[in-house]
Amino acid sequence: MNRLALFHFRSIEFAIPLIRLRKILHDQQIFLLPRLPEAVSGVLVNEGRLFPVLDLSLVLAGDRRTNRSEYMVLAESEYGSLAIPADLNSGIVSESKGKTGPADEGAGSWVIEQFFYQDKRFQILDIDFLASVLIQGSC
Repeated sequence: MNRLALFHFRSIEFAIPLIRLRKILHDQQIFLLPRLPEAVSGVLVNEGRLFPVLDLSLVLAGDRRTNRSEYMVLAESEYGSLAIPADLNSGIVSESKGKTGPADEGAGSWVIEQFFYQDKRFQILDIDFLASVLIQGSC
């Protein structure tokens, strides 16, 4: 049984496979550094490690850089770690409690598929793709 961590950021509903979730941090300081890749809005430091903060507005639905949010979702991939901004922790749910479907045609390679749960549509993010391509500046 697969489980998903569900989140909300502004007008974006997204999910990540629970196996990729490292931790959720509240009210963290984000540092701006020169020459960050376009898809990275800053970095945060946690337990002596740097985590690039993904700019969700650029990746999913907009053009405004998003370096500030109430929560940061730390995720692990095969290629490295990253932080994803979130305004609200929506919970953890089994895939069997909702319905999955293919990603929208224009969603991009970073969305694996959609998850429909309680009248909401969550974009399931491909954490490996985000870490390997977007964070390295190939957006």
